[in-house]
Amino acid sequence: MTMTSNEAYQEAQQRIAEAKRTAASVLNLSNLKLTEVPKKLGQLANLKELYLSQNQLTEVPKELGQLANLKSQFNQINSRLFSLIIGMSL
Repeated sequence: MTMTSNEAYQEAQQRIAEAKRTAASVLNLSNLKLTEVPKKLGQLANLKELYLSQNQLTEVPKELGQLANLKSQFNQINSRLFSLIIGMSL
């Protein structure tokens, strides 16, 4: 069963809320087909690893800039974002 974009965003919000509650250092938002990440992602001060592969992000989430401890952002860059980055460098 595939999720609608609204269901995927809600799932991401739930995962972020759980990560905040448990002070998690790893968060996996892969395979949700997200077109954007919830702004609350920036509140995860303990986050060291964030996985965003298999989403449909078209820009680097600005919330990543708030995550001072983040060491790993992508285990596989999603293709739309990669195309955007390549296009910007031409």
